[in-house]
Amino acid sequence: RVLFRSNDLKGLADSCNIPVIVTFNIPNFDSERKNKRPNFRDISEDRLLEANLDLLIFMYRDEYYHPGENAGKAEFSVALNQNGPNGTVLLNYDSKNMRFSDPADA
Repeated sequence: RVLFRSNDLKGLADSCNIPVIVTFNIPNFDSERKNKRPNFRDISEDRLLEANLDLLIFMYRDEYYHPGENAGKAEFSVALNQNGPNGTVLLNYDSKNMRFSDPADA
């Protein structure tokens, strides 16, 4: 059940001049594919959602799919950025406290 449409949230953000952050699970994720990193094709069926995005960031933790591999690491991939560059940022992940931190701080 959808409580808000993406264009309603975009209108709220624009009218109040505030950022609105929405998180969601990718509904059509292909669990059979080898590379589990989310990508733009995973949301491409929802054209309205794409049209209302200013920034799209995918989070991926290899350890979730392959226990023991890259433990304590997370990738944040900026797939769409209307106001800046795209790219990937690697962070440390503390699963006990559910916190992300800069690897340089370790």
